[in-house]
Amino acid sequence: FGAFAGHDHVDGYSNTFIGRYAGREVTNGHSSTAVGNAALLTATTAVTNTAIGCNSLRLTTTGSDNTAVGHEALDANTTGASNTAVGQDSLTLNTTGANNVAVGRLALAANTTASNNVSVGQTSLMANTTGTGLTVLGTAAGRFNTTGNNNTYLGMNSGYTNVTGTQNVAVGHSALNLNTTNNNTAVGFYALRVN
Repeated sequence: FGAFAGHDHVDGYSNTFIGRYAGREVTNGHSSTAVGNAALLTATTAVTNTAIGCNSLRLTTTGSDNTAVGHEALDANTTGASNTAVGQDSLTLNTTGANNVAVGRLALAANTTASNNVSVGQTSLMANTTGTGLTVLGTAAGRFNTTGNNNTYLGMNSGYTNVTGTQNVAVGHSALNLNTTNNNTAVGFYALRVN
């Protein structure tokens, strides 16, 4: 349903497209659902994707097994697979990163090629581009992490200013908040905040 929805469809099957340009360029892809303007727009042969929201999974070509819910969630994704993005602009710049989970507005928004990250909370890991193995829970947790790997932040603003530091663990509100180094463990409210 919708102008140009499923327009280029050739041999695909079990697809549902609702919205202007939804699934427009899907040719042989199957088992996908797109709801919203330009959702799953360029998914030529991608399979088993769910895109709900304007421009969600818009640039996906062959990436499969993705779920995007929210305005521009996983918008730039091309070949990235097995990603879950729930929230406006979550994982919006992801192109080839795989196995990521982003829940919350702007969660993992700048992620491009990084894989195996979990980010739950508004603006959590928002600046991350290539950092991998990250587990974050809390609003703005790990917000400025860009390339730091293997960090775990649990609590609002924990690990907030870490950019490249690796192998850090912070549990508690603002724990390791201003940290920029490696191999730290902080547990408690404001623990090692200015380390």
